[in-house]
Amino acid sequence: MKKVFIILLVLSCFVAGASAAEKKKAEDFTLQDTRGKAHHFSDYRGKVVLLNFWATWCRECTGEIPSLNRLQDRLGPKGFTVLSISEDDSEKALTRFLRKNPVYFPVLKDPEKKVGFDLYAVVGLPANFLIDKDGYIVGTFFGPRDWSSDENTKMIERLFKQND
Repeated sequence: MKKVFIILLVLSCFVAGASAAEKKKAEDFTLQDTRGKAHHFSDYRGKVVLLNFWATWCRECTGEIPSLNRLQDRLGPKGFTVLSISEDDSEKALTRFLRKNPVYFPVLKDPEKKVGFDLYAVVGLPANFLIDKDGYIVGTFFGPRDWSSDENTKMIERLFKQND
């Protein structure tokens, strides 16, 4: 099983290399957060969004959360948001995790995997899609990253200046 996951992860890296000419519009969806509030992706138009797919059972995913918190804290006031989508099967596991590990961004539930696997073709976790203010996917990242690093922060900050 681990070999299959690694093979899928490697193959997904080839998909991540799309050119700027092939920019794709981010798919719209509606999911509920952990409090039951509906979030429509279209409501985030005009913001730079990091769409983060993860699960509590994925160590690499949970390891990204501190850097995602720092990134949200640093760039949120500028018109940025991390929009996190949990691919957990168990709502109890998600609730328990969030009680112990605070997050500074919305966490949405995708228990049927319709957004992650059907709309965004996620094949491994963590998976992140960087979406510009106009709703286009400008970056796809598979595997863990330090999202609060200077390199990643500057990459995202450049998107604030587009079309201004």
